[in-house]
Amino acid sequence: MLDILGTPVHVQGSYRYQRHAPHLGEIRMREAFPGGTAAYTLLLTCLTDNEGMFVFTQHAGPIAPARRQNSGRWTLTP
Repeated sequence: MLDILGTPVHVQGSYRYQRHAPHLGEIRMREAFPGGTAAYTLLLTCLTDNEGMFVFTQHAGPIAPARRQNSGRWTLTP
């Protein structure tokens, strides 16, 4: 269950993490939003123990564009 902060929206879904290599992991998500189902993958790479790069891909979703992709850098802060 996902509660979107600041809204009354509650989303149910399934989430699966898979490790492909020592520094490469993937999260597959499928969520049932009020307007329809969304399917995503989040590919995560580690550059160090505290930072890396990600590629987010939405394969289907209720808000246009249904298919989209973006990338960026992630950082864990203590």
